[in-house]
Amino acid sequence: MPACGIEGAPTGVIPDMTVSVLVPAFNEAAVLPRTLAVLREAMRVFEASGWATELVVCDNNSTDDTAAIATAAS
Repeated sequence: MPACGIEGAPTGVIPDMTVSVLVPAFNEAAVLPRTLAVLREAMRVFEASGWATELVVCDNNSTDDTAAIATAAS
């Protein structure tokens, strides 16, 4: 049996995998654009492995432009 435990899957590969990255944010407008860019770059490793990815920013009622930046980045 393959390392992932799924018959027929290549060794070490988990099919239909989605990697979710959650970013809690409160008044992070000053650093959020760079943070999202760095995370997207890091997530390319998963995408290159054939895994789906999602990046979720959880804004906690920020009073700055955090929500607008997160929305624009989607």
